[in-house]
Amino acid sequence: MLAVSAREAPQFHQPGLLHLQDDEALCHELLRLDGTDPALLTLPEVRELILPTMRADYALIEQWQLSSRQLLSCPIAAFMGREDPELDRQQAEGWASWTTASFTLDCFGGGHFYFREHPQPLLSRLLARLSAVQALS
Repeated sequence: MLAVSAREAPQFHQPGLLHLQDDEALCHELLRLDGTDPALLTLPEVRELILPTMRADYALIEQWQLSSRQLLSCPIAAFMGREDPELDRQQAEGWASWTTASFTLDCFGGGHFYFREHPQPLLSRLLARLSAVQALS
C-alpha cells in the first residue's frame, strides 16, 4: 500500500520557486502552513539550523518532474486536512488514477499539518487501511 498525506496527485504538481527566495519568504510560507512555531523562527540559531533543510525540501518538491505514467498495482490511501491551503479534494482524489487496485481518501479536520494536533484519528485510519490490505493478501 502507498499512503500519501497532504500531497496532490502527480498530474496536479506545479513547479515552484520558493526554494530560490530569501529566508523571510521561506519563513512566511512555513508560518502560513502553520507547521512551525512562530517563536522558533525569531531565533537566529534555529533559523540557521532548519532553513537549509526546509529550502532543500522545497527544492526537491518544486523541481520534481513526472517521468512516467506507469500505474501502481498496490492500493493507495490518501489523507488530507479539510482546511489545507495547499490541497483541495480533487487534487487528492487524483491519486485514484495512479493505481489498478483500490483507492481511499480520508479527510480530517485541520490544515496542511492536520495530524499534528490530533494524530490518533489518522493513525487509527492508517492502521485500518493496512489491516484491510493485509486481509486481502
